[in-house]
Amino acid sequence: MAVWLGAAGLLFGLAERKADQLRTPAARLARFVSHTPKRVRLDVRGHLALGDPVLLGPVGSERERIGAVVEIHSGLGYARRTWELPYAETYSVTIAIDPEFQGRVPEGCSWKAGTTPMDGRWVFETLLPPDKRDMVWRELENWIHAHRDEISALLRPIAEDVVAQGMATMEANLAAALRKRDKEIHALLEGHRESLRKKVVPVLKKELGPSARTKADPILRKIGRELWDALPVWSLGWRAAVDWLPGTRNDRVDKWWKEFVDNKAIPILAKHEPELMQMLEDLIEEGAKNPKVRAILGEATKEMARDPRFRKLVRGVLEDALVRPFEWRELLSKIAEKPEHRQRLDALVYELQPTVQRIAHRLTIKDPKTGELDPQLVKVLRRVVFYKDARWVECVPAGRGGE
Repeated sequence: MAVWLGAAGLLFGLAERKADQLRTPAARLARFVSHTPKRVRLDVRGHLALGDPVLLGPVGSERERIGAVVEIHSGLGYARRTWELPYAETYSVTIAIDPEFQGRVPEGCSWKAGTTPMDGRWVFETLLPPDKRDMVWRELENWIHAHRDEISALLRPIAEDVVAQGMATMEANLAAALRKRDKEIHALLEGHRESLRKKVVPVLKKELGPSARTKADPILRKIGRELWDALPVWSLGWRAAVDWLPGTRNDRVDKWWKEFVDNKAIPILAKHEPELMQMLEDLIEEGAKNPKVRAILGEATKEMARDPRFRKLVRGVLEDALVRPFEWRELLSKIAEKPEHRQRLDALVYELQPTVQRIAHRLTIKDPKTGELDPQLVKVLRRVVFYKDARWVECVPAGRGGE
């Protein structure tokens, strides 16, 4: 008895000294014991389950829990599995409001079921609201500005490897891609042939014609002289006369001409091929410097580029020659196997670690002194990891809409 009396006296003294601190929770406990929760039956749409909270407060703030869902009434038999109900399905639930909050529910309040989305967008927006996004970008921009030379030294050789791989892929597949669309190319050129002939050819004749004749004349004269010297006129005349006689074969001239072209004419032209190519290169270079030629060719190119068939053709050729056959895995393997790439990347990762740690600390810790977690992170963890705060019923004051 003495022990119990001593404990009671100790508690009484402690309560007297802490009266101001204990008055509010004591009153709340007394109201909860002396009053019963207020039950309200609602018609809602959404996904609710037994025990889901009833919240009070504006959206976007720390809302108070003032009750819970205690009954679900459904003619579809989903009383225990309400998340299987279609979202548009209207059904009845009963909520119980705690006695201490009954006087704070606004008059004319309407009730609405809410659900936290589970997609990555919600997680991203919750963890990174606009102010934190700005902080992250500032940190990264400062790091990039401080290490721009190292980043350039890493990316430049990688870009060169990508371009080299792309050029090799294009070279290996371009001919096949063009052959596959041979009919489309001819149809496109035929569609623009008359326009090109009327616009481009006159300008080329006027601007490059005299120069082309001047450059080609000595080469063509030389080739013609050699062909004439190699042509056995007497032999050609004799075979033509024999073919003309009745009762003889009439293919001697054709057979002789084929042998002459294969054995004499083509070797002569091949001997002068470097001179012909040099003439064409000089002519193309002169045309590239001529402003009128450049202007008319640019106009013709733009006209063709505006054709939807041309765009479709170019897109298809690029897909077949570059995009589809491009070996990304092979390229990544080559890049990863080069020691110089790995060394530069490891150095950059090492330099980036303090910045990443600082960003992670600012995103996850609210108070560095106490180590309290950031409320937004807690919200995501409760929803994604522990499946909490997934559903609720909220009070929507009159004039703000609702169910």
